[in-house]
Amino acid sequence: MSNETQGCLLDGIEGYVYPSNQSQPAGTLAVVRMFNPTTLVLVLGSPADQATYAAQGFTNPTVIGYAYAN
Repeated sequence: MSNETQGCLLDGIEGYVYPSNQSQPAGTLAVVRMFNPTTLVLVLGSPADQATYAAQGFTNPTVIGYAYAN
């Protein structure tokens, strides 16, 4: 199934993520990955997004790195 059929469009590079195995750079936000086992969809967001995604069935929040807000 393509990204387009899932409602996603590729529009280029949005930014870069510092790895989670390094110290969090000043001024960055954690990038959190969550998974919905029912829809098999992964999402990326900030810790502030976790409650919203959890209410939609997303689980297992994992910090994958750090990025500056866009």
